[in-house]
Amino acid sequence: MILQEVLDFISKDKGALTGVIAHIQTTDEGKELLTNHANAHFEQEIKPRIAKVYSDLDNDILGSLGESRPNDVKTYEFIKQKMSELKKLKESKGGDKEGKIKELEKQIETLKAEGGQNEYWKKTHNEAVSKWDTERSEFENQINTLKTEQLQSQVSGFLNSGLTGLEFSIPQEAVDAMKQLHSNSVIKNAKIVDGKVVLHNEDGNPMLNSQYKPMTAKEYWETKLASVIKKPEQGGGGAPAEKKGNIVTVGEGDKAKKKLVLDSSAFSTKLEFNKTAAKALTAQGIERNSADWNQLVDGAYAEYDVSKLPLQ
Repeated sequence: MILQEVLDFISKDKGALTGVIAHIQTTDEGKELLTNHANAHFEQEIKPRIAKVYSDLDNDILGSLGESRPNDVKTYEFIKQKMSELKKLKESKGGDKEGKIKELEKQIETLKAEGGQNEYWKKTHNEAVSKWDTERSEFENQINTLKTEQLQSQVSGFLNSGLTGLEFSIPQEAVDAMKQLHSNSVIKNAKIVDGKVVLHNEDGNPMLNSQYKPMTAKEYWETKLASVIKKPEQGGGGAPAEKKGNIVTVGEGDKAKKKLVLDSSAFSTKLEFNKTAAKALTAQGIERNSADWNQLVDGAYAEYDVSKLPLQ
């Protein structure tokens, strides 16, 4: 089930809203839609706000204590640590102050006696620290470069997997150029989430399909290269097309699959597309929200490039 189908259903019968809500709350498809939508809303709206609260806390601690939170320590753990240190400092009675003063005076006299020798070791120490700082910076740059290259390689492999089985109506050189253009624009924003590649827009939000799930590599290319993807021939060959109104079977043998064929002039918005598709599928007895229904709608959604149309 997609959002536009719900809008289509309600627009025909305003009193059906109660039934639609009950359907969404009690069916697996409805629950999945609500869960996916809630997850998407959390990632795009709530999570950034939570991150800002913790960022503000980190900045306040830095401004008050002059100490930054280590990257491997959570903000709330860092606050607990600082509060514990403050408590210990408050409860401390100061110890043997007179003895510490005498110890410091003794150390000062020792340093005076060492004279130039102390300056030599101080200089040696400073040179060693400076050298290490330089080497550490170089190591960190090398590590970051390797991490970036590894991520780019993983995303490239993911994108290439989505091109399998696609045929194009233009020369391969032109396809390669378009592929390179769209790959460069998405690789830099992609992220690894739970060990899987998830494509993101430039605004940092994940690319989602019509079911509010992360877009697959094939769905990405079917959107970006829709104008040059060769449309399967309807019928022909050894396996004649099975025609049922607007539903046809294309391909042969194991590669045969059903597709929804629509008159593209019948819709110019996403809402009109869903009305047209629902009408055609209902007329052919396809059960709403079944696996066949969703597969046919998703296929037509990609083939007719509906993602580029306005909502209504």
